[in-house]
Amino acid sequence: MGNEKKIKKALQQFHKNDINDKKIEVIKTEIKQMVSSVIVPYLIKYKTKDKLSFRTIIDLYIDSGDWDYWRSI
Repeated sequence: MGNEKKIKKALQQFHKNDINDKKIEVIKTEIKQMVSSVIVPYLIKYKTKDKLSFRTIIDLYIDSGDWDYWRSI
């Protein structure tokens, strides 16, 4: 997926407050929630088992509207 700093930077758009001080376990839990909310609709729509990049997961999550807060970065 990438290093912790890049992951937090990508996830920051879904948070009002700075997330750099959050532990990686919290970040992993958030990523799992994001993946679970986008993977099934993606698999149904595209009928593929291709690997998804982290960037694609973020884009699918933005498109899903399942977030409480979002700002363009």
